[in-house]
Amino acid sequence: MKIGILGSGDVGRRLGDGFIELGHMVKSGTRDPSKGEVVQWVSNHGGEEGKAAKSQQLILMTAINLSVIIKNIRSSVRSIYNYYCE
Repeated sequence: MKIGILGSGDVGRRLGDGFIELGHMVKSGTRDPSKGEVVQWVSNHGGEEGKAAKSQQLILMTAINLSVIIKNIRSSVRSIYNYYCE
């Protein structure tokens, strides 16, 4: 299964690890792709940061900040449907 995880904190990375161990393809999305933990996680798993919502069968949101969640939803809608929303 193709899984996108929005949020790259401890919860998002651990969920990604678990899904990868089960044989799923995982992509992550974060507001700060240059963060050390994110760079390390993506390089360890050969993942692709920033494409979490595109062409996935399951999308998980692990961010707890409401403004981050809203931003991720808008970004996802734009990338999936090529639609602009404010």
